[in-house]
Amino acid sequence: MHLPRMRLLAVAGACGAVLALAACGDDGGGETTSGGGAASSIRTALETTTRPLTTTLPETTTTGPAGSAVLATGREAFDSNGCGSCHTLAAADATGSVGPDLDEVLPGRSAAFIHQSIVDPDAVIAPGFAAGTMPTDFGQRIPRAQLAALVTFLRTQAGR
Repeated sequence: MHLPRMRLLAVAGACGAVLALAACGDDGGGETTSGGGAASSIRTALETTTRPLTTTLPETTTTGPAGSAVLATGREAFDSNGCGSCHTLAAADATGSVGPDLDEVLPGRSAAFIHQSIVDPDAVIAPGFAAGTMPTDFGQRIPRAQLAALVTFLRTQAGR
């Protein structure tokens, strides 16, 4: 009786950890902003704890009918894996508050980093989060095409 609830909580926590990890660090512009603060501290922590990226991602498009299908598949993956129970993401009508607001923290993150955060969640441990929070088998549980679509969805829709 409690197994479905436990599984839902595990998936929700996992999505929260992945997206929290994906949300921290690089702004994609190669420049740092003045003032330092928390963002600077997070970037420094990430630069010293990041494992090298070893995964190449399939090319995906976000324009035309094919792009619409990729984004729809990514949205479906976001929803079916319970990510919105922990995160706010306007593009997914998600209002979770356990993890970071993805519309604020994901813009500018690379597809490779987001992908790695899902398949190797302990590669980068964001300040304030613990290793082992997210299940390490999302890379095996989410089919490759859906995973690529989820990464594309998060990379292109956060902050819109």
